[in-house]
Amino acid sequence: EGGGKKERGNKEKKKRKKPLPIMFSKIAVVAWMSACAAGYPAPEVFNGVFPDTTEGHYDLGKQMGTRFATGIKKRLAGNDALNKRVKPYLTTVEGQNVYDTFMGNHQKTYPMYIEELKGIAEGSGVDFHEIFAMNLIQEFSLYAPNATITADKCSDYIVHNKDNVFLSHNEDSDFSDLGYTFLANVTVGSGPNWVAYVYMGDLATGAFGYKAGMFGFTLNKVPPSEGYLNGLGRGFVSRELLSAGSFQSAMGVLKTRPMIAGHNYQMLDIKTGETADVETYGVENKILNVATGDAPHFHANTYVLITNRPQFTDWGSIAREVRASQMPPPTDASTAFNVLGDHHNASYPVYHGAPDNRNGDITGLYTLTTALFDWKKLTFTLYTNNPKEHEVVFVGSLLN
Repeated sequence: EGGGKKERGNKEKKKRKKPLPIMFSKIAVVAWMSACAAGYPAPEVFNGVFPDTTEGHYDLGKQMGTRFATGIKKRLAGNDALNKRVKPYLTTVEGQNVYDTFMGNHQKTYPMYIEELKGIAEGSGVDFHEIFAMNLIQEFSLYAPNATITADKCSDYIVHNKDNVFLSHNEDSDFSDLGYTFLANVTVGSGPNWVAYVYMGDLATGAFGYKAGMFGFTLNKVPPSEGYLNGLGRGFVSRELLSAGSFQSAMGVLKTRPMIAGHNYQMLDIKTGETADVETYGVENKILNVATGDAPHFHANTYVLITNRPQFTDWGSIAREVRASQMPPPTDASTAFNVLGDHHNASYPVYHGAPDNRNGDITGLYTLTTALFDWKKLTFTLYTNNPKEHEVVFVGSLLN
């Protein structure tokens, strides 16, 4: 599978074939609980097998768009950054020039992922240009006047010792995303399949995912305060990760793709247990390998490896970093969850409670789920509510 692969020997037809049927999941579902107590509906599971062709990528997007059309429309309608800042900016001459530059670069580098977005637009009944803008919301915000960019959303801990090797991740977002996520289990071409946590209307993935038997990754927002106009969007690069054929290939993507903004990646090699933290900023990237004997590595929304570039900062991210440094370094999942579930600082906690359980939290963020990629057990686990309560809603194998 490749976002830039051109279809051979089969020209694009005006009429698209009937979408392939959604398949039953190969993932071992323990339980999808209704998270009513937390105020969140449990994410649905989307399954599908698609050919690695122009039509196949389009149909992947169309099936997602059709199934989640209502959620896509509601999510985009509730996004203030899109509706109050980016969309008005794109009606200006400058905004249209930026849009054309972004579109040209992504059409050239990722034609198959543009097809996926076209399919999402067709299936959901939302204008393609709006879907494209939403998938580059932070990137357009770097150029739109009066746009607000915050260094918030998500916290991670990498732990690598002789007994435990894992990535642990809080997926944080604002109110407009509550209830508008799903879990995708997809095979494109000859496989293997990939699994990703997806925001409705977006490419897979702006959160976390894994390529079965190969590698897993989690993502953190780390916004630079200047953009690289001829770079690529974060969501497109993370979609390419799901197409990579190995951990080394995935790392190669992060080392070589120029980015309009930047991103932070926690990486796990499912075959060897290698773990790494990667930061990207425009054409620059830095990597920290975390191995046995190294201290557990916490990451929020501030660049810690790339230190010579201007960036947006946020009290919430700073407070999470401070709190993590005050707590005992984790040695296993339970002690990592003590950090990821911490709300000692009521105003700026590490874990953000549900709408009916804010406890003084003023960030406007909510922890949608906590993910654990456990290499020793080769499992992928999702938790609802505070991870310290160990309320498992999903367990899958990192091998399939």
